[in-house]
Amino acid sequence: QMRGLEERLIDDLLSVADNLLSGEAPPASWPEEEGDDGIHVGDDMAVTDAALRLLKEEVEGIPSPTTIRRVRKKLKLSQREAGSLLKVGDSAFDKYERGLVEPSGPTSQLLRLLDRHPQLIEELRRKGS
Repeated sequence: QMRGLEERLIDDLLSVADNLLSGEAPPASWPEEEGDDGIHVGDDMAVTDAALRLLKEEVEGIPSPTTIRRVRKKLKLSQREAGSLLKVGDSAFDKYERGLVEPSGPTSQLLRLLDRHPQLIEELRRKGS
């Protein structure tokens, strides 16, 4: 039964990828099957959300919550410090890292630059003082 679930999830994720690349909305549920109500819930939804975030990161350049947390920690910043230095608000990184809000395009670009060139954080610190 678990193997069937994995196969359906893979099929669903491929469908989501196709829809994202074509600009269509992703499906909200699986078709119903034997004893299955066809709705993503709990662990199914978490896996799908994680896969969708990774795909968005790859295709659209929007960093996933995991990537945002990794970059912030690489820069040795608290969530509050990161929000203040990047001028997005004190609680923005909490929301980004929990997947409640996606960073704007400019914030995403800045995170990408800081990931590649972490020494630039010192320039932001100097400008903020």
